[in-house]
Amino acid sequence: YRDGRECVFGNTWKSKGIPTGEITNLVIENDTSLWMATGEGEVVHVSGNLEMPDDLRGKSYKLPVNLPLCFFIDRVGRIWVGTEGGGLCLYNARTDCFESVHHRYNLPGDMVGSIEEDGFGNLWLGTNCGLARLTVTGEKKGRVRTFSVADGLPDNFFNPRASYSKDGNLYFGCSRGVVMFDPAAIEETAVNLMPRITDIQVDGLS
Repeated sequence: YRDGRECVFGNTWKSKGIPTGEITNLVIENDTSLWMATGEGEVVHVSGNLEMPDDLRGKSYKLPVNLPLCFFIDRVGRIWVGTEGGGLCLYNARTDCFESVHHRYNLPGDMVGSIEEDGFGNLWLGTNCGLARLTVTGEKKGRVRTFSVADGLPDNFFNPRASYSKDGNLYFGCSRGVVMFDPAAIEETAVNLMPRITDIQVDGLS
């Protein structure tokens, strides 16, 4: 604590549901609670008055795939978890559980190791198959654009928990260095495609 006090979650905390083993990632929610990823593959929500450790309590959550890699709380308070094998998961406050939304949004690969948010409210996801931009609000909600080596990236695999946001720029670490860019500078190119029938087949015969 800022006043010099300290609190260590030792074995005596197990009865309160607070993890005492390996913690692989954590995030603070509104300075009132902690979300932790454990080495056993669970997500634990520690709530209570963080200034009074004796009041803290923990609750464990299972994920669709129990390999949490990273947390992210967006500007409207949604809690996202990137996983290994299950991709992107979202906390559903109504059902009090985490749900996989990876296939719902047709995101690439099956791993999300890092998450950042740009000034437009889009989520940028470092995956094992490129860097994905997910629109989660507005008329374009659910739209995904994936950037890969074909777009100039040095690699398609982005390392877990290797991202940062500062002054509007986003930074993502991959196996071949760091990718830094300004999301506002990425131009969208509209392409008008006209459908055209070139052939009709019935049972494989024209």
